[in-house]
Amino acid sequence: MRLVVSGLSASRGSRVLFADCSFTVAQGEVLSVRGANGSGKSTLLRILAGLSSADSGQVVIEGASDTVGALHYWGHASGLKDELSAMENIEAALQLEGQALSVEAKVASLAKVGLLAQRRIPARFLSQGQRRRILMAQSVLTQRPVWLLDEPTAALDTEGAALFASLLDEHAERGGIAVVATHLSIPVCAANCLKELALDHFAPRELVA
Repeated sequence: MRLVVSGLSASRGSRVLFADCSFTVAQGEVLSVRGANGSGKSTLLRILAGLSSADSGQVVIEGASDTVGALHYWGHASGLKDELSAMENIEAALQLEGQALSVEAKVASLAKVGLLAQRRIPARFLSQGQRRRILMAQSVLTQRPVWLLDEPTAALDTEGAALFASLLDEHAERGGIAVVATHLSIPVCAANCLKELALDHFAPRELVA
């Protein structure tokens, strides 16, 4: 499986964010997308996820029979239901996936991300870092092959960032693909699987000058 992006261009209103952006991410690779504020990192991820349209270019997931089903997207908004507990949010995500897993598997996922003691607490009472951990647990359970992550370590403490790094490593070791938009260094252990994309490089010439 490969994520192949060719000649992608996008704008916000009359302003062109990036143009003729091309890259490939293969199985077992993590692509770090870097760029200044407003360079279009979030827009790029939304285009890859099929949530926004590009002005031009093509996004193809080679080797995937179901493109939408291959994607797992984290945006700035968590998508969690505030009135549901951590466990219930996990169950809601699995229902959307059409997956039926044992209670033991769901409990194990919450234990893995350090939320076992908080599993019955409504999400509205959890910190932003704890809410991010629910998203990690969902990722562990759904195991979609292509992760599109927008600032995934935002609000995480040092321990949470290390946990995220271990999950990202496991995903890459399973042959997964990840595209991560971030201002920070991605703390993956397997450095040879990490690639970088400087989105500023694809800014129109007049924005670079």
